[in-house]
Amino acid sequence: MITAKTDSGFEIELNDAALDDAELLEAIVDMEADGTKIFFVADRLLGKEGKKKLYDHLRTPEGRVPVEAFGSAVGELIRSVSPGKNSVSSPN
Repeated sequence: MITAKTDSGFEIELNDAALDDAELLEAIVDMEADGTKIFFVADRLLGKEGKKKLYDHLRTPEGRVPVEAFGSAVGELIRSVSPGKNSVSSPN
């Protein structure tokens, strides 16, 4: 398991195998051209329950999940487990 983390304190355990996914990698690459891919990436990387936990973490007092905050958080999670980067569970 790998721990992914955002600067705002959200942490999630990801299965190592979840990262070995050609469709996930393709969607990450395509996110710049098609911002809607972020939802596929979140589902594929975090699973339905993990995405719900992230939504709940980001939810405003009014009950909304800001799109920009969601996109930033998903990007932070991806970077925190990217090859060549230290994940939270990796030794420093």
